[in-house]
Amino acid sequence: MVKAKMVKGQPAKNESFSRINVILCGDFHQLPPVAMSPTQAFYFPSNPERDSAKSQLRRAIYMEFTIVVILKEQMHVTDPEWHRFLEHLCYGWVEEKDIEMLQSLIVTNKKSLLTDFQSSLWNNASLVALHQFSSDIGNRIIACRAEDMIKGEPLTIQEQYRLATQGTSDRETGKQCSNQDLLESIDLTVGMKVMVTQNVETNLDIANGTQGSIVGIILHPDEPISSREMGPELQCLPLYILVKLDQTWAQATS
Repeated sequence: MVKAKMVKGQPAKNESFSRINVILCGDFHQLPPVAMSPTQAFYFPSNPERDSAKSQLRRAIYMEFTIVVILKEQMHVTDPEWHRFLEHLCYGWVEEKDIEMLQSLIVTNKKSLLTDFQSSLWNNASLVALHQFSSDIGNRIIACRAEDMIKGEPLTIQEQYRLATQGTSDRETGKQCSNQDLLESIDLTVGMKVMVTQNVETNLDIANGTQGSIVGIILHPDEPISSREMGPELQCLPLYILVKLDQTWAQATS
């Protein structure tokens, strides 16, 4: 940008954008950056003794933006009841009727409205009632029993006991994990909506929040024939599961 705005015979200007008006949109303090340390964010105060030259440059460029416009009027949500709830939630004014409204949206709540799983809102949802979805498309649901591991290694006897009684901890971070957070089995079916929950390859857009569908479940060679044909619960973990992402930068190569 600086080179493009240079005038022949004159030195380059000190401004990063050569006095071109630049507008940044979004909440830049809401989430830390992916694929880097939170302290490397351009809005994080720099430390010359700790941060790299690039990190300090990002901070310097960010500090050149001197005008901040805060939008206070809600324009996206049109439902008045949901709008009111968001305002209450924002300022910590949640009331009992707000909680009742949220509970009425739970699919399994007997007081909630009957859910139409055939509508486009549910057909395109990543989180959906699996059994209803499977019956609609005629696919068989299979249950995969979980094999708990820490950093790719099976749990020791001591860790199994600790998990069963009070939870275990990650061997590297020491983060505690309750056994209530771990499912004993996971139901799967072809066509089921899935979502990536970790940043696998951000350059290919395979990151937290990326959505897709299961297109194939390849069973383990040791899986009994009875399980393949009749039983809903697998005896072995699947060999692999094929997932087609809705959007990614990856391209097939021959």
